[in-house]
Amino acid sequence: MYLIEPVQKRYAWGSHTKLQDIFGLEQGSPLAEMWFSGHVESPSNLVISGIADNADSSDKAEKNPVNKNLARMISENPTKMLGSAVSAAFGPVLPYLFKVISARMPLSLQVHPLDFEARAGFNRENREGIALNAPERTFKDSLAKHEMVVALEPFEACVGFMSRPLQLQALRAIDNITAQRMRAALSGAGSLSRAGGMFNDDMRDEDMPESSAVWTRTQKRIFRAFRIAVTACGNSDDMNDIRSLPAALERALNKSLQRRVREALESVLTAAKAFPDDPSVLCLAMMNHVTLEEGESVFIPAGTPHAYLSGTAAEIMTNSDNVLRGGMTVKHKDIPNLLRNINCRPEAPIDPSSGFLSAIIHPNFITYRPNLREYMLAYGFVRKKYDFSAEDLFFPQSRSVLKKMSSSRDFERILSASSKQKIPVAAGPRILLCVSGSICCQSSGGRYGKYGNAAQTEVIGQGQALFILADEEVYISAASNAVKNASGGSYLLAGTAL
Repeated sequence: MYLIEPVQKRYAWGSHTKLQDIFGLEQGSPLAEMWFSGHVESPSNLVISGIADNADSSDKAEKNPVNKNLARMISENPTKMLGSAVSAAFGPVLPYLFKVISARMPLSLQVHPLDFEARAGFNRENREGIALNAPERTFKDSLAKHEMVVALEPFEACVGFMSRPLQLQALRAIDNITAQRMRAALSGAGSLSRAGGMFNDDMRDEDMPESSAVWTRTQKRIFRAFRIAVTACGNSDDMNDIRSLPAALERALNKSLQRRVREALESVLTAAKAFPDDPSVLCLAMMNHVTLEEGESVFIPAGTPHAYLSGTAAEIMTNSDNVLRGGMTVKHKDIPNLLRNINCRPEAPIDPSSGFLSAIIHPNFITYRPNLREYMLAYGFVRKKYDFSAEDLFFPQSRSVLKKMSSSRDFERILSASSKQKIPVAAGPRILLCVSGSICCQSSGGRYGKYGNAAQTEVIGQGQALFILADEEVYISAASNAVKNASGGSYLLAGTAL
C-alpha cells in the first residue's frame, strides 16, 4: 500500500468549501475536482516512505518519504503495480480514472466520445500538431469515456433523453422562439434543411453519426431538435429571445405540468440563470432530470448527453479525459464532434448499484458495477461493534432490511461483520479513499508490498487515500482509540471489475 496524493482541478464551477472540507485544504478559490489518476496528462504521486530511493545495499539509511509519479511507476513495472491479469488486459496503464467532484453551479452540456471516434480524433489532432494541453484540443487520448457517478450528498444532473412525448410537452410550455423551432423539429412538422427544403425523416442528415443509418424517425427528430439549440445563431433577435428565457420558464412553471416535465424545466431555469446568453440550455428540456441522494448512482455510457447541475459526488470512468462540449461552458466547444458521437435514443438513466440481496449480505457497503471490465466502485463504512446499530447505516436499503431482521439471530452476526471487513474487490489495483472519520488498513504485504513480504498497517483519516497493489490482501476496520474519530469512518473504493 502507498499513500496517493490527488491532483487538484480548479474550474469556475467548483465549490468554495466542499472539497476543501473533505481534503483539509484552504477555502477560497473554487475547487472542482480531485483526481486519483494514472492518466499521463495529470498523474497522481505515490508517497514512497521508509526505504531509501534507489537503495542498493543493506547499510543505506532510511530516508524521508519521496513522491513518485504513478503513471511512470506503472509503465516501469506493470505487473507489480497492476497485477498480471489487468496488465495483460489493458497494457501498462491504470484502466480507470477516479475523482471526487463538487459543483456549485451547472457545468458543460457534453458528450463523451465513442471508441473509434476517440481514436480517429486523437490521431487527427496529433497530425495537425495541436498540443495535448492546448485549450482548443478536443481529444486528450484515444479512449472512449464511460462514466459513473455516486452521490456523496444530494446531486442533480440531466442524463440522456426523456421520451419524445415528454420532450414535446416541455417545449410546448416554453414561450420562446428557439424552443418553438425545436418543438417543430421534434414533431416533424417544420424542420428546414440547409438547402431550404424540409427534412425527410427517412434520410440521414450529413452531420448525424454513422449509427444514424439504423436510427428510428424519433431518434432523427431528437437529433434535429437538439442540434437547433446547440447551433442557434447569435443574431440580435435570437439573443433577446434567449435573454428573456428565464421569464418564459417562470411562466411555464406556473402551469400544470407532469412531474418529470416540471423537473426538466426547473433544470433549464437553473442553467439559464447561470448562462443567460446560451441557447444550448434548452437542450435540458429534452433530457432526464436526475436527483441522487447519498449512495445513489447513475452510469453514463459514451455518447450519452449529460450536464451536472450541483452537488458533490465520486466519479469513476475509463482512463480518459475526452470531453465533447456543446454549451454551458467557457471552455472549448466542439459541436461537430459532439453531434457525431451523440446517442439520441430516449431511455431511462442506468443505475449500476447492487440490489436488495446485496443489502442483506453486505449492509455496510454498496457496490456499483456497470457492464465494463475497466472499473467498479464501492461505498461503505466501518464501525466498532460496540458503537454500532442498524440506525447508523446510511444506506436506505440496508436500514430497511436490517430493521426487519433486528429480532433474528443473524442480526448480531451481520453487525459484527461490519467491525472488520476484507475490502470488496478481490484483485487488481485499488484506490481506497477515507471520506469521513478514520480507517485502519492492514495489508498482507504480498510479493510486491512496500517492505517485501512484510505485513503493513496504515491509518488514514478524512481526505487521505491509499493505492493498493494487485496482490495485496487488505482488511479494514475502525482505528484504535488513540486516533481521532476512532469509532470508524466511511470510504470509497475504486478498482477494476476483471
